[in-house]
Amino acid sequence: MELKQILACWKESIELLKWKNLRLILLASLNNFRRSLITFIKYFGWIALFLPFVKTPITTALWVLCVQFIFILSSRASIEIKNYKYFLTYSPYFWGVFLLCFIFAPIGWISSFFFVDSKNNSRNLVLAFKNGIKFTIYYLPLTTLLFMCSFLYMLILCHLAIISIPLFLLITSIFHLFFISMVGIIFIKFKHSSYNLFFGN
Repeated sequence: MELKQILACWKESIELLKWKNLRLILLASLNNFRRSLITFIKYFGWIALFLPFVKTPITTALWVLCVQFIFILSSRASIEIKNYKYFLTYSPYFWGVFLLCFIFAPIGWISSFFFVDSKNNSRNLVLAFKNGIKFTIYYLPLTTLLFMCSFLYMLILCHLAIISIPLFLLITSIFHLFFISMVGIIFIKFKHSSYNLFFGN
């Protein structure tokens, strides 16, 4: 890693936090969130019927990971039509996204976008994780803010679990979809503007 390049990327990420730029990111994220939520409800709204049965730590973890995987596929930029065939085609990626998000979250969220944009194999899984770490370091001011916001909203919403676990999961799922939608927008911006950084070697 070159210090000069890292500092340049830090500067770029700080520029993105200025209101005029941040406003565009938020608007794009809201639009991505709207489209992703419509897709999710259209094809997977029926899984809400299982919420009353999500009561144990194991079922809660499975719910979160499955919903998170669907969210990532729903919000990622793609020219493919997002229907049942699309989700079925990418279903083999679940094992990699499971490992990335369950073991290495929140870096795993960024890494997952790299992974589903590549061929499904262990080599690309490792490469996606490395790119997730690289993304986090090179754009540290931005990723730090994202991770802090994610932690804070989860901390606040966790109080809902005291009232009702299904209600907690439903509300946090909606918040999580917006967060993933934002990560997806930021990912696609820097993936293209800094292509050589991630795929130069």
